[in-house]
Amino acid sequence: MSIMETFQTIAEAIISARALWIVFAFIALGWLVVSGVLLYHWRSYGKGDTKVRRMGWTYLIGSILLLLSAISFIVSL
Repeated sequence: MSIMETFQTIAEAIISARALWIVFAFIALGWLVVSGVLLYHWRSYGKGDTKVRRMGWTYLIGSILLLLSAISFIVSL
């Protein structure tokens, strides 16, 4: 068994689709909690400021795009 075959076997065991979905679920749950806290604070203490509103939308759109790209990567495996 060559070094490349050994590495491939180890990589397949570590990076299985099920393991990636489990890791993604934990990350998505953490993102949901952090987003909820941030949105609460931005609404409570931002007082409707335009910069705060723009920041909130930018954060949500950017993070949703990142989550969708992570999903597309996992599905492509």
